[in-house]
Amino acid sequence: MKKLHIKLKRLPSLGLIFCLSCSGSSFNVTGYLALPFEDNAVDQRSKAYSLYDKGKYEEALEFALRSFELDSTSEESAVLLASIHMGLAGIDSFQLVENLISQNEGTALQEDSNAASSLAGLSDLVGLSTTEYTSLTLTNNEKDGVQGAPTSGVFAELPVLLPKSAVEARISGGDTIYNIAQAIEVLCPFVGEDVKILGESGDIRHTDEACAPQGEQRFRSKSHFNWAFAHLAEAILFNGVVLYAPTSETPNLQARGAVLDDPGVTANLTEYIAAVNELAAVTDIIMPTDQEESANSMLLAMFNDLEAASLGFSSLAGLPESVSGGIVSSLSDLQSQRDSLSPATDENESSSALKNQLTSGLAGELQSQITAKSEAGELDSESQAELCTAYDSISTEPFDICDN
Repeated sequence: MKKLHIKLKRLPSLGLIFCLSCSGSSFNVTGYLALPFEDNAVDQRSKAYSLYDKGKYEEALEFALRSFELDSTSEESAVLLASIHMGLAGIDSFQLVENLISQNEGTALQEDSNAASSLAGLSDLVGLSTTEYTSLTLTNNEKDGVQGAPTSGVFAELPVLLPKSAVEARISGGDTIYNIAQAIEVLCPFVGEDVKILGESGDIRHTDEACAPQGEQRFRSKSHFNWAFAHLAEAILFNGVVLYAPTSETPNLQARGAVLDDPGVTANLTEYIAAVNELAAVTDIIMPTDQEESANSMLLAMFNDLEAASLGFSSLAGLPESVSGGIVSSLSDLQSQRDSLSPATDENESSSALKNQLTSGLAGELQSQITAKSEAGELDSESQAELCTAYDSISTEPFDICDN
């Protein structure tokens, strides 16, 4: 078995009753995560339970797979197998719950309850090695002559990652994303249609063709809870690639916007326009929004993951808002933005809505710079038009200078 990069090696015992105080009430996380031990369970599953409870995920996986192969209609075996895959991915669901509660009670999220802030606040919980980051990017981190990590020029000190498609990343992107994807795959036949993302821009993994429903749900709360967290973990991981921030909280993509107007970086208007065009080209590769390019992109996958997580949380009776509120609120805000976009100008409203949120800081930086140059009389009609074309590739947020 491949060497795994596991940030968090061990989950608490499944038998441990772990209660978190949230909004004045006790929330028993184990009620959603723990699985009942049955004396009459098949030997393979029993051994998998025991090994999982000890944090021996690799050994537990062998027995869980054998159990599931013997009875692929067992929801209990599916939930156990998914839990093992999440352990192998280094995802600690207990810690995720704690961080969600902490984040949702914080003033920062209350003031800025969007997907970018929600995912960034949880980024430390899904760790990737340098090798895994590389495995999630395009060959040589390059596409059509555009380099994510140029060795010279304006952005040489601010590398970004040019992501593979979500489909390819799940297959060849390393152990963390692979195990998260496996957890989703094994749970899919056992969750309700109400938590699946179907339709034209939906998640192809959720269709009946990809995972035929397996009948009555006996462990609905456990299946849906794990389903929600697996999708949330994938969204966090993809966000770490799309908004790559190796040395600070500010993503390098946004930091590129901040250095554009530095006289030591762009000495004149020609160099400035060239740099903005390069920034727009990179942004379009990282966050494509046209129908064909975005269909399998990490950007659309992030939107669908957030929606699946939100639906999964919302389906759980008694789950306190302090756990799910931030994700549900983020998704609601994204849906509102998506619905406000014009189908005549936006091929994929879901991707455009998320792109606007993720590039809000960058778009604001460019608006300030272009406005200042326009007011100073530095822009003729041709240069202004070129800058506006580049801006439109980065964001569909209104910008008076470009909209007039």
